Amino acid sequence: MNQSVSIFPSEIAESPLDVEYNLSPQKFYSEYVSKNKPVIIKDMMQQWKAYHCWDESYFGNLTMDNKIVAKKGDVSRGELSCMTLKEYVQIISTPSRNNRPSHYLHDFPIFQIMPQLSDDIEPFPTDFLPKWYKDKWWNYICFFMGAENSFTPPHIDTLFTNNLFFQVKGYKEFTIVLAKDLDKCYMHKWKWSKVNLDKPNYDMYPLFKEVAPIKFHVGPGDILFMPAGTLHQVRGLTNSISFNIDWHTKQTVRKGIATALRKRAPRPNIMYNMLIASGLYLNIPSRFIFPYYKPYFSFIA
Repeated sequence: MNQSVSIFPSEIAESPLDVEYNLSPQKFYSEYVSKNKPVIIKDMMQQWKAYHCWDESYFGNLTMDNKIVAKKGDVSRGELSCMTLKEYVQIISTPSRNNRPSHYLHDFPIFQIMPQLSDDIEPFPTDFLPKWYKDKWWNYICFFMGAENSFTPPHIDTLFTNNLFFQVKGYKEFTIVLAKDLDKCYMHKWKWSKVNLDKPNYDMYPLFKEVAPIKFHVGPGDILFMPAGTLHQVRGLTNSISFNIDWHTKQTVRKGIATALRKRAPRPNIMYNMLIASGLYLNIPSRFIFPYYKPYFSFIA
């Protein structure tokens, strides 16, 4: 069953996404992955402990020896701040003076540090991923926890991967541009767009006139699929907890390598894509490749 997104209808763009309930893996691939079409999937997280228990206090009370690294200020500039998870929870639980969060925890591989947390997100829809990822799938997950008004400027996922984004608590606003229009988005530093998607300056960026960004919201229990190469801007409408998993098919990893070579991406982009390609094409088990791929999570943070 398909529906238009209708959560906050006054703020939805003219091209809303499909919403699917209990989407099968077969339909997911035939109607969305193969067609590079985004979709919101519902009714797949309600059995999770995370859906019912995850909040700031849950994570503030976890015992974790490792410190987390949160971004301070503008996420795109990469100023990092180390602290305990409990200290970070205290920061985002305290209202900021100017309504702008001082820190944002994003792309954090929390399941690598605490694999037992994967029990909180079972049953996980591993059938939505290529078979190669199913061995310790939680190693590929990035965790996000932020305050209201946390903001990530428009960017693509570094390796041109597909993206399954799981919204566990709170609401976020996404503004996306599909990959077919990426050449009109004035990219810089490989992954970032110069365009303000909320108020585009068409005099400075005239090609963007031909682009129709799609704006929508995700809430608790929503899974968002963004095809490879989707430009996306994300704003926290409330305090929010979410995670995502970036993943390739044979087709997208081939395109990711070709795009990285053609556009002279940073060398690590090519290396990490080649590692995934060796798994998908040569059937090298992920347990042999992951030790070399693991630094990718520091690279994107």
